[in-house]
Amino acid sequence: MYYCGFKTYMYKIQGVLGIIVFIGIAYLLSSSRTKVKWSIVIKAILLQVVLSLLIANIQMVYTFFQGVSLFFVKIYTFSKEGSLFMFGDLVNTDKMGWIFALQVLPSLIFFSALFSLLYYMRILPLIINGFSRFMRKTMGISGAESLAAAGNIFLGQSEAPLLIKPLLPNLTRSELFCLVVGGFATISGTILGSVSGMMGEGNVEVSSYYATHLLIASVLSAPAAIMIAKIMEPETMEITDKAFRLNYKQMNNTNFLDAIASGTIDGLRLALNVGAMLLVFVALIALLNYLLSSWIGEPLGINNAIGQLLSLEYILGIIFYPVAWLLGVPQVDLLEIARLIGEKTAINEIYAFGSLKEMLSQGTLKNPKSALIASYALCGFSNFSSLGIMIGGIAALAPTRRSEVAQLSMKGLVAGTLASLVTAAIAGIVL
Repeated sequence: MYYCGFKTYMYKIQGVLGIIVFIGIAYLLSSSRTKVKWSIVIKAILLQVVLSLLIANIQMVYTFFQGVSLFFVKIYTFSKEGSLFMFGDLVNTDKMGWIFALQVLPSLIFFSALFSLLYYMRILPLIINGFSRFMRKTMGISGAESLAAAGNIFLGQSEAPLLIKPLLPNLTRSELFCLVVGGFATISGTILGSVSGMMGEGNVEVSSYYATHLLIASVLSAPAAIMIAKIMEPETMEITDKAFRLNYKQMNNTNFLDAIASGTIDGLRLALNVGAMLLVFVALIALLNYLLSSWIGEPLGINNAIGQLLSLEYILGIIFYPVAWLLGVPQVDLLEIARLIGEKTAINEIYAFGSLKEMLSQGTLKNPKSALIASYALCGFSNFSSLGIMIGGIAALAPTRRSEVAQLSMKGLVAGTLASLVTAAIAGIVL
């Protein structure tokens, strides 16, 4: 018992060290280290820790997040009714097994339409304005930044900038970077519902568990994104839009049917983009793994030396091994969690969660803590396939900022990754 307690204590020490290292990397990459406001860093860390402690120790708080997550799980089951009408028994997992294109992609379309309707009905604007006001008061940031950060908790990279569209041309460089980082560090409600449904595969309890923690991760990552953004691109100009609020009429929907239609079209684009990207990347990984094992691993004897075929997954595991250790991942699962973080960064979060699901079903992960930390580390859009979405989305709304967004996007991807890792480390320590 003493040994187990000591190991738990060491995992927490690793997590604390990880937070320091991730913030240190952001500081080294800062454009103006002397301008960094450490009060924002302290407030962000305290906000994350306090919220994590409340979730971990007060049942009512956790029950609230669980209740909200059950909404996503329930909606996912409703989306399956539409899929059943379209595809019949093909979506019956008992008969046909799990088919990604039929189980996940249709739910993306339905969630997109539903969120568009909730926006039109002023429900989402009310929630987002509440989060925005809270972060503006606690973090001391501008109204535009707080509103975009709040929007990123529920909306995607392309939708969140719409909330501050009138302000985009006049945002300071620091505010623009904060917007970019927030988009990379969190996931949308659409992806949250689809991923939790995929992880549960019909099991409501499992789906609810992952939906709850993904929602918590997205909420915690909002202040983490602000913190990392303000370290890497500190504010150097005077801010004047402290009281900016979201106007629900910005979406330009004439009625609820128009809102549903526009959300459906946006969801279809998202589903096609996700499906096409995954198809291509999975095929390319298979090709790359063949070349690595056949042309390098076999002739050089690497396959025999490592006891398996040389693959991209193995290489990513080695590269991100120190990162997984800094998150406080138990020793027995370090390589596997490192591989997941690498897959999320190189490909996308849906592919990585699919790998996590496979690991869990095969019993590859030996410690439940590993899966929990992985859920938080994978919760974000910080991957290379999202770069084009980020640049194109903001540039379309503010063409005059296109070149600046392009300059900031790669740095924003690194910042978004660091923010997700800070959140995962805190989750590993507290939750």
